[in-house]
This record gives sequence, C-alpha cells and structure tokens, in this order.
Amino acid sequence: MNKIFLLAGALLAGHPAFAAEPPPAPAVEAAPPAPQRTRFDHGELLATAIGAAHDLGALLGPEDTLAKALANYRQFEHSPATRRNLQSVFGDQRPFEFSGVAAGKGATRYRLGFPGRGYLSPSGSNYSWSAFKLDLLRNKAETRQRGSAEWKLVSVLNEGSSLLGANMFYDSKQTRAPGGLWYGSERYRIGTLMFGGLDAPATPAATAATADSARSAEGGPAGAASDVDKGRSGTIQGLELRSDMRQRGAVTELRYQLAAQSIVVKPGPLPVQDVSLKLRILNVNTAALSDFRRGLHAVVFGRVSADERGGLMQPLWERLLKTTLTQGVVMIVDELSARYNGNEAALKARLSFDQLREDDVATPGVLLQKMVADIDLRVPVELAKDLAYVMARPHFGADMDETKLRASSDAVAAKLIGKLVGGGFARVERNELRMTIQFKGGKLSADGKPLSLAVFAGG
Repeated sequence: MNKIFLLAGALLAGHPAFAAEPPPAPAVEAAPPAPQRTRFDHGELLATAIGAAHDLGALLGPEDTLAKALANYRQFEHSPATRRNLQSVFGDQRPFEFSGVAAGKGATRYRLGFPGRGYLSPSGSNYSWSAFKLDLLRNKAETRQRGSAEWKLVSVLNEGSSLLGANMFYDSKQTRAPGGLWYGSERYRIGTLMFGGLDAPATPAATAATADSARSAEGGPAGAASDVDKGRSGTIQGLELRSDMRQRGAVTELRYQLAAQSIVVKPGPLPVQDVSLKLRILNVNTAALSDFRRGLHAVVFGRVSADERGGLMQPLWERLLKTTLTQGVVMIVDELSARYNGNEAALKARLSFDQLREDDVATPGVLLQKMVADIDLRVPVELAKDLAYVMARPHFGADMDETKLRASSDAVAAKLIGKLVGGGFARVERNELRMTIQFKGGKLSADGKPLSLAVFAGG
C-alpha cells in the first residue's frame, strides 16, 4: 500500500500548484486581470490529496508494515491544514477507513477506503465520486500480498467541459524481496472513460458574460456555447494497464501492457479499436531500484519544503537513470498495434545503448550517438489511404466533394508509398507496406539504405 501513497505523493509533489512556495506579494499591487473561466478548479482538492497522501505515507513508514501502521492509526491525526481541507472536501476531518481483520493462517485482510461524496469547488466545478475500497491480504511476515480495489464512478462537471471514469478496478499478486521491492503482477482497469470540451478555449469570465448576453439577444439560451467553444468529446472503452516486475538475480525485468478496446473522438474520424502496447525493460539494476525507492520515500514524506523536495528528487532520478543506462538496459516493444476501419497497423522495436558511460548520460548528443534502435513497421495500404484522408479532411469545409477529396488523398498516399518502395526504403507484401528501420551511430536507415525526412516531403 505504501507504493500507492508513494506514487501519489511523488506525482502531486511535482504539480505546479505544489512544486514551489508562493512568491512574495509585490510592493505595488497591479490591477487584477480579468478572471479566467477555469477548466477545472482543483486546487483545494489537490491540496487535500497531497496532504492526506503525505500523512498516511509517513504513518506507514519506509518499512511499509501495515500491522504497525494500523496500531498507530488509532491515535493518528492529520496535520491541521489537511484536517481543514478534509472537512471542506469530505465533510469529515477523518474520512478514511483503515482496518484489519484476521483471515486465517496468521494472515490479515487490511482495508483502506473513503466514502462517496459530492464536492463543489470555489469556482463551481462539480466533483462527485462513489465509495472507494482497497483490500490487501498479507501473510504474517508481510512478505506476500494480494490486493483488490473497486471504484465505481468519478465525475467532474464544469461549464462546457466534463470528465467521467466508470467501473474502475485494481488487482495484484506480489512478493516482497529484500530491499523493500514488491515483485509480481498488478492490473488497473477503467471500464469507461468519457470526456467533453477539454480542448475548448478557456475564456475570461467577462468575455463569457458578453457572449451570453449576445446569445440571449439573438434568442439563444445563455451559456449555450458554439461548436468551437464546446470542443471535442470522446470515449475510451476497456482501458487497461498490466505490469509485471520480475527479479533476475542482480537485475530486474519490468513488463507493461497497455490496451484499449476502442477510442472514439467526436467530431472526428472513425473509432480506433484494439489498441495494444506490450513493453519489456530488461537489465534494470535491482540495487539501484531499491536505493531509489528508499530515497524517494524520504524525500516525498520527509519534513522538507516544496522547494527542497524538488531539488532532492532530481538527483534521485539522475542517479537511477545513469545506473540503468550504463549497465545494459534494453527496452523491447513486443507489440504496438491498433485497428482502424478494419485494418491493423503494427510495430515492433528494440532500443539499447552501445558502451555508454556515466559522463555520456548528461550529454544528449553523445547519448543519441550511442543509441541503437531497430523498428519493424507494418501498415496496410488501405490504412495508409485512410490516414491520408483523415489528415486532409480538417483543411476543407463541409461543402467539399467527398469523392474528390478521397481520390486526392488516395493519390497522396500512393505517391508516398511509391517513393518509399521505389527508393528501396520499404516493400509491399500482401497489400501491406513494410519497413525495417534502424538508428545507429547517429544515422537513420530503412531496409539498409540511408533515410532522411526529405523522402516524406512533397514534390
């Protein structure tokens, strides 16, 4: 469970609202700018989350022992600032459930949760969520763990924009190794993720009021935004992330799988379906990972200011990056694929570094020179035509003849494919464009021939 608080604390600590202390007030107060119609007013909510994560993470301690933390929780109180925020957001200064019950054979089932709630931010953003619960079954020594969590609904509504997540689940099966690292598998799933108006322009409130008056004068309802004001809406179905962490002696192997059943954006093209990413990271130094975990916990949950925290976190990341890159890390993309209009594109890749030294990591030019990347790309010809059409369509109005536009975009795709195949950079097999791309020694090649971006230019 400490991992959840550690991740939340690390991410929230880097948020602009908390990355630095507020600047001193100017000697002469300038005229205030027009108030902005904010997308989502989440300042108080974020302050509550970071405060609660900090307090609970510190309660668990670097040893991440739930039995000890539970005993201390009975006398535990959040900091005064966090209590005030919790009261405002949850209507309760102590909203979190933390309990444990015996589960046989010395094991204990721990539960962490909080109740469902509706929260209206100071500027009118409306947040609501269902009850959340996380169950962790641990053996007596707290070296083995099975976890499960469920969150039915989270929604945010603001003027002209919205965000909703439904049917969210988590499960895990892990074993703790010396050094505090948890090995095993985790799965996160969001059944439905919906958004609307997130790319709509945020306008000053005064301008918005003027626009409302104009719409009322024309007989339209106030607050009824134009299509441009509304922005795009979309739905992602079946979004899932799986991770698997395996110890291989002195090194660790990380595996990730990201998938989505479908992605729909409106107004926009047809749905993108069966999105899949499968990634492996090999030869990660285990001792470096353990050191990073301990250091991160000390920084995130230590009694340091926001400025000090940012300064302390950077060396931690740099040290992990140097150790990882110089000791033979390899990143392998086993699959990156998606289906559009019945045709699937797929990519496989391998990335490594050739005899990298620690001094090289700080020099982007040298780092790039020693990078070795191999990519196999497969794109159906019909999909290439569809992509050309999707890229061209926004540049033409609704009165454009679709037949002519499709013929023109098909010709553009055919011309590009012809240049790639004619130049020996690619080949067409089974009605698919196939390319073998390599980056080595600072040079890019395709099917063994030097490749430059000029190949993709028109003319």
